[in-house]
Amino acid sequence: FDVRTPEKVRESPHRPMSLNTGFRMFSAHISQNYPAIRPAIVAVGSDDADRGTGFFINDDGYALTSASVVQGARNVQLTDATGAKHRARVIRINLTRDVALIKADISDNRFMPVVLDAWKGAGETIYAVGTPKTTNYKPTLTKGTVSHTRYNVATGYTFIQADIHTLPEFNGGPLMDEAGNVIGIATGNAAERGEGAFNRFVPLDEALDSLNLTLIKTTRSQRRQAAPQ
Repeated sequence: FDVRTPEKVRESPHRPMSLNTGFRMFSAHISQNYPAIRPAIVAVGSDDADRGTGFFINDDGYALTSASVVQGARNVQLTDATGAKHRARVIRINLTRDVALIKADISDNRFMPVVLDAWKGAGETIYAVGTPKTTNYKPTLTKGTVSHTRYNVATGYTFIQADIHTLPEFNGGPLMDEAGNVIGIATGNAAERGEGAFNRFVPLDEALDSLNLTLIKTTRSQRRQAAPQ
């Protein structure tokens, strides 16, 4: 299918939207949780288009990525860690904050636990996952340290700055705490890129706010009962 079209995404990001997600949170070190994280990471794009990274936030195929990865597209292709490909629709997008919500035609998928209001202070260890070309778009983990939480005067947004090494394909991927819970999203927005060895990340709670999206933590049985029949 054609994953890139000149058509604009139809659904407005300004209408309130809620998604059910799980209660599960990682508590052990990320080295123990990475086998569960890897299946929730996807490469976003196509064989003939720029790629970035995304991650599932519930078990009904909803994922977050960067707006600069899907900009101008109505549909994208997701490739998971096994190499399986899935069609996904772009549901919501915020170009200024550089975040997007996409929906794959799958269910019962692995997803990432998220932490809201989890501001990381200077000196704290964080991790990022991306799907770089050098690993044939397979998930790759990298480690760094938070240097500061900064405010962008031009956009009016805050972001997390860290000395973590990433490649362009990490754009849209998750920033995680030491257990592997998501606290932010890697940005490809030129207005929010770091300088030198630093990279900047959109705090997860602000990313969700920019999409007018609320995550409701529920049990698996509650999510199945709420699913459309």
